[in-house]
Amino acid sequence: MSASSNALFAYPKQAEFGRVLPKNKIYEHSGANTRLKDLFVAQVEQIVWRYKLAPETINLPAKPGVPEIQVFAIQLKTAELHRDVLRCIDGAVQFPIIFELTQGQGAEARTQV
Repeated sequence: MSASSNALFAYPKQAEFGRVLPKNKIYEHSGANTRLKDLFVAQVEQIVWRYKLAPETINLPAKPGVPEIQVFAIQLKTAELHRDVLRCIDGAVQFPIIFELTQGQGAEARTQV
């Protein structure tokens, strides 16, 4: 099951990005330490950069402080995600992020924003 099948919002099709974001890229851009890398490995199955809500993709002007918004879908291995993992991702990306966290598969999947 992809994280997109459990979406809570209908984002504009033209804003779809749909790329898997390798965890090691997050580590590189955030300077993650060993403890944080271990949390990623234990708790995060996959990160998908689902949407890029930007002037060129949704035809709305940027606002000061919020030039664009990213939507990341995170498939979890565990029932909970440590806040430091989200802080790490947030620190690695220069734009505001909406996180869609999904735990479980198929009919048992639960997503929260």
